[in-house]
Amino acid sequence: MSTTLTQPLPGSTLPTFTEVKGGESFDWNAFLTAPTRTAADWRKASRLAENWVTCACGNQCSALPRRATNEPEDYKLKHYGTEFTDAILAREVEVARFYLDAIETRSSELLIAQAQFSGKECNACGGLGCPNCHGGASGKEQASA
Repeated sequence: MSTTLTQPLPGSTLPTFTEVKGGESFDWNAFLTAPTRTAADWRKASRLAENWVTCACGNQCSALPRRATNEPEDYKLKHYGTEFTDAILAREVEVARFYLDAIETRSSELLIAQAQFSGKECNACGGLGCPNCHGGASGKEQASA
């Protein structure tokens, strides 16, 4: 399982987009590394992958900018999410793993850019300084994490 800065750290309060939207949590890494998957597993994964709230992009930090349709604003992240969904629907595990890694990497890049822009740090976001930990979308207030 890959670990990125986009996931909440142990003991932190940084939620994923799925959590904020009340979507069904799903461990995509566990699903894609499982030794076997049933037809029912694939149906569930396909249903979740087709929704921006519960897909691999939804499992990323809620601080990432999104459109009203819940899709990421970032073109690359949106593209990777679409490719991930296509791979899940086609049951192409290795391709899905590739795009899951790309989603996690791009999400980290975006959060690091947000941190550099805001110039803030705290423990809840692992020092990234994301808007969730620093006064909401304005990113102007230091949290007491």
